[in-house]
Amino acid sequence: MNKRVIFACAILVLSNSITSADLDTSYLQGLGDTRYHYIESVNVGRGYHVYVMLPDGYDDSGKKYPTIYLLDGGTLFPMMTAYYRYLNLGEEIPDAVVVGISYGRDTFEDGNFRSTDYTAPSEERDY
Repeated sequence: MNKRVIFACAILVLSNSITSADLDTSYLQGLGDTRYHYIESVNVGRGYHVYVMLPDGYDDSGKKYPTIYLLDGGTLFPMMTAYYRYLNLGEEIPDAVVVGISYGRDTFEDGNFRSTDYTAPSEERDY
């Protein structure tokens, strides 16, 4: 058997023993200091997943930072924080806080209320 095939099989066998609880995001440096919050809205009666990426040294700086808010944060937050951190590393953009707001679902039936939240009221609205 080819050595590459044996290696690939070994990786597959080992990967079956890894669970999501084993995921250590500290090695995903593009996410930086990301913190997760679940916020239940009293006004709309549902919750939101909020991801906040803080600039390096945020806790000790005492500074105020511009904030970038991302709607559709479940999809865009990982990409935006990686781009932000790459550009910030090269000092092409200033330090900022990046906030991603997510429903945690992709479809209306599963709880994505994008069409409700991002669409003006209408008698003819269809989800």
